[in-house]
Amino acid sequence: MTIFLKIALVAIGVGMAAWLAVIAHEWGHLALGHPVAGSLFGALSHAALGQPRLRAAGLRPVTSLVGVAVVALAPLFFLAHRRYAEYSADRAAALVVGDGAPVARALAKLAVGPALAATLDEGALVEQAERLGRSLFGALQLFEQDHPFTGSRCRAVRAWALSPAFHHLVPTPQGGLP
Repeated sequence: MTIFLKIALVAIGVGMAAWLAVIAHEWGHLALGHPVAGSLFGALSHAALGQPRLRAAGLRPVTSLVGVAVVALAPLFFLAHRRYAEYSADRAAALVVGDGAPVARALAKLAVGPALAATLDEGALVEQAERLGRSLFGALQLFEQDHPFTGSRCRAVRAWALSPAFHHLVPTPQGGLP
């Protein structure tokens, strides 16, 4: 498998820990099997989207109640899986870096891009995601997304890095990256 890195990492001026966090995040997807599970959900989603084409081609589409339910719900499960996979990969990155802060910083800076990275207020991004997540509009918008709101991911990875579970896996470093 190949990991592609955006040139935006250079443009936004992230430090070495953030570079490591981005690479570890992508490695986390591979190590946790996300591409394989994503392919399965993708195939089911493709089948769901192909149902009208089957009818148009004169072929018999899925008609059993279970089959229809699977075909109808597959895209929703696929998107939900993708969102949870991002949180898992963020945690993997925090484990490698030894802290959630560089992961959150890299996520936020990549989300806003080079033009806004220097003036980014990560706290405001987290607050915005929390407000949006509590609204019906935000919930509906997230429902169709394959990535969680960036502010939600920043909050989650920072909170997890403060948890006992994280500190059980990663001893407190004695200065700098572990």
